[in-house]
Amino acid sequence: MKPLIRKATTRDIDLIFNLYFEFHMSHAAHVTRYLAPMEKPDDRTNSELVQTFSGILEGEDSGIFVAEVSGQLVGLVEIHLLQDDPSNHYIRHHRYGHLRSLIVSGQYRKQGIGELLVATAHEWAKDKAAVEIRLDVWEFEAGPVGFYERLGYHTIKRTLAKELRENAF
Repeated sequence: MKPLIRKATTRDIDLIFNLYFEFHMSHAAHVTRYLAPMEKPDDRTNSELVQTFSGILEGEDSGIFVAEVSGQLVGLVEIHLLQDDPSNHYIRHHRYGHLRSLIVSGQYRKQGIGELLVATAHEWAKDKAAVEIRLDVWEFEAGPVGFYERLGYHTIKRTLAKELRENAF
């Protein structure tokens, strides 16, 4: 069944939280040095969470698009419109979309839903005069780097780390 891709609304906030929780826990299992598991709060209607997601959903330069299958939210893409710092005269300035999160629930992966969500983010950013899409990604075996490379993404900058002490974390 082909998923329905639509712009998320504030009515979706609880379901969006569930996807972010699954996403975080999956990454925390692979990037244990930097990400800690979290407990799922019982009250996801707290004002801080609602304000954060509402701000993204209602912003002109941000959005969340969701994928639905049989009325169930199974994935999302969070996109923000950004621009390089205009005060830095030594870089070429770009207006770009920053793909902050792409989440597809485990049982719905490898069905093309992620590609549809990314394509939706691309169109949204293009409509807002962005010239490219950027993203940050955790690198780990079986992680998402290969997926993004298949979609034409390439590395423009890396963050490298070197531990200075044993058991620093």
